[in-house]
Amino acid sequence: MNLAERGLLLIWTDVVPAVEAEFNAWYDRDHVRERVSGIPGVERGRRFVAYRGGPRYLAAYDMPSASVMTSEPYLALRGARDPDSLNFIPQFRNTRKLVGTITAGEECAEGCVCALLIPGGTPRELRAYMRETVVPRTIALPGVVAVRYAESDPDIVAKTRGLNPRAGDHFLDNVLMIEATSDEALSTALSSMASQPFARGAGPDAAPACLQFRYGMHAAGGSKGAY
Repeated sequence: MNLAERGLLLIWTDVVPAVEAEFNAWYDRDHVRERVSGIPGVERGRRFVAYRGGPRYLAAYDMPSASVMTSEPYLALRGARDPDSLNFIPQFRNTRKLVGTITAGEECAEGCVCALLIPGGTPRELRAYMRETVVPRTIALPGVVAVRYAESDPDIVAKTRGLNPRAGDHFLDNVLMIEATSDEALSTALSSMASQPFARGAGPDAAPACLQFRYGMHAAGGSKGAY
């Protein structure tokens, strides 16, 4: 399925080690569920844990449009934190976010592992190359089941930044996310990508992080797997 123009929210973070077990229980039990169950348009929430690179934890939320992140239910939830949220959210560390839109992407299933790369270059200048070359070439590789190139939406970032109780988060301009059925397939995809220099200055700003699936939830009545 073509994922272009769908909304994507990524929260990629470490957490204070002393509260890590409680943090994970809260995130799985409450934080993902209240978004997927309580906000119309949030169709899927998933968590991944890094096994190479970092930060350690990734949460990914899929929606039909980035406008879901400025909807009344979303803003109301962000503005009315419960005690557990007020306890755990300030304990995120090294937090990176992508708040925006998938401008090139394909998905045929959900992967058990994923890689995150932060391309160099200007996001909009890379868009055509990602759409015409990187995404189709990568999704065709054995074991690769999803590829997303997403760009930040500055207007949405501006509207929601003030609701964050935690200072110092880094908002990413763009992200390339690849999902696969095994670490071997993911490594092959990354090696293949490294052998083909990106156009217009694109290329990972840092080594990609590789993460394994931990937890996922779909909205009631939503499709499971590809959209």
